[in-house]
Amino acid sequence: MAGDWLPAGESADIEPRRGVRRCVEGREVALFRTGEGELLVVDNACPHRGGALFEGLVTGRTVVCPLHGWGIDLGSGRAVPPEEGGVATHAVREHEGQVEVRLAKSVKNPTEER
Repeated sequence: MAGDWLPAGESADIEPRRGVRRCVEGREVALFRTGEGELLVVDNACPHRGGALFEGLVTGRTVVCPLHGWGIDLGSGRAVPPEEGGVATHAVREHEGQVEVRLAKSVKNPTEER
């Protein structure tokens, strides 16, 4: 349900600078841990051509789509300029070794205010 914290796996499964794919309430998301240990969650499909973002390279708070090199800011969901568009971001927390996600509504253009 929208607004609820939903299970998304074990914290230990998400290594620094890596992504993992999870299906939460029928929605495919990508969970990332930065090199500094921050956990961030976005929809898994790149806005350009639907590439699987969880397979991308993570640098700082940005993931680079493995298909065509689009950068996505993991904090805002926005494509890195000069590209446009973005993906939905989701609230995330770690609790007793587990990752929990609060799904956002779908966002077609995260450059618009939510």
